[in-house]
Amino acid sequence: MAITDAKNVLAHVGAGADHHLAGREIRTSATREVLRTGRAVFLHSAEAIGCNHDDCPMTSGVIVPLMKNDEIIGTLKFYGSAKTPLNGTLFEVAKGLGNLFSTQLELEDIQINEQMLAHAEIRRLQAQINPHFLFNSLNTITSFCRSNAEKARELLMDLSLYMRRNLDLSRGFIPLSEEMEQVRSYLAIEKARFGGRIVVDMDIDEECGAWPIPPLIIQPLVENSIRHGLLARKRGGHVRLSAVREDDCLAVTVADDGVGMDEKTLEKVLSRECVGSRHDGIGMRNCLSRLEHIYGPQYSPEIRSAPGEGTSILLRIPDRS
Repeated sequence: MAITDAKNVLAHVGAGADHHLAGREIRTSATREVLRTGRAVFLHSAEAIGCNHDDCPMTSGVIVPLMKNDEIIGTLKFYGSAKTPLNGTLFEVAKGLGNLFSTQLELEDIQINEQMLAHAEIRRLQAQINPHFLFNSLNTITSFCRSNAEKARELLMDLSLYMRRNLDLSRGFIPLSEEMEQVRSYLAIEKARFGGRIVVDMDIDEECGAWPIPPLIIQPLVENSIRHGLLARKRGGHVRLSAVREDDCLAVTVADDGVGMDEKTLEKVLSRECVGSRHDGIGMRNCLSRLEHIYGPQYSPEIRSAPGEGTSILLRIPDRS
C-alpha cells in the first residue's frame, strides 16, 4: 500500500518498499497517469503498473486519485503480487477510501480557515481599540501621581496587563478566570476615570474559573455596556456580569441598565452599517460572529434591549476541554 502527493512517494508499506522509498520521486508511469487524468484505475499486469525497477514484485494495482477543491493532490495505491492478487471488490473499497480521504483533506482546510478567521477577527477587534482610551487612561494615572502614588502604580499595572493581553495572539482558548482578570483591569481604569458613574456587580461561579473560552469575548461586551449604555447618561448606571454552569454550557450574562436600543438600532449594530457611529457595536458584532464560527449558529449570543431599559447579552459556551 502506498500514498503519494503530486510528485513524491509519501509512504509505502509492504512488497516493493526497498525501492518505492518515502520522499523519493514517483517511479510508476501508471501513478503519473492517474495524477494527470484524475481517473481511478485497476491494473492487471506489471507492464501496466510501469515501475522502472527490474525486480519490482507488483503484478496488479489499484490507484485512486486524492482530490481537494477539485484539484488532484495525490494518490492512494494498493498493489498485489503473484501470491496475493487484487480483485474488483478491493477496487471499489479503494475508490471509497479515496473519496473519504479527499473529504477529510477538505474538512481540514475548512478547520484551518476557521482558525485563521478567528485570529483575523481578534486582530480586527484589537484594531478597534480606541487610542483615546489609552491616552485618557494615562492622563488619569498622571492625575493620581501627586495625590495618590500607590493608586497610580496600581492603575499602571492594570493598564499594562490590559494592553499586554489585548496584543497576545498566541492563545487559542483561555480559562474564564484569565478573561475575568482582563475585565477587572479594564474596570479599574474606567472606575478611576468616571468614579461613581460606573457600578459593576460580578457574580462568577468559582467552579467556572477553568472553563475554556475564546479570548477577548467578554471584556469587549462590558466595554460596550459602559461606553454606549451607561456613559450615554450623566448619572451613569450599573453593569451586572454573571457566569454559571447550565447543563453542559457556561452561561455568561452581561447586562446594563443604560440607555438601551430599539429593535431597528439593534439590527444596525449587529450589521456593518454603522461602523464609526455612536452605536458602532464592534464588540457585540465580533462576539456574535466568532461564537458562530467556533461553535455553530446554535450558540449565537442572545441579545435583548429596549430604549430606557438597558441591554442584556447572554453567551452560551460549550465545554471544549
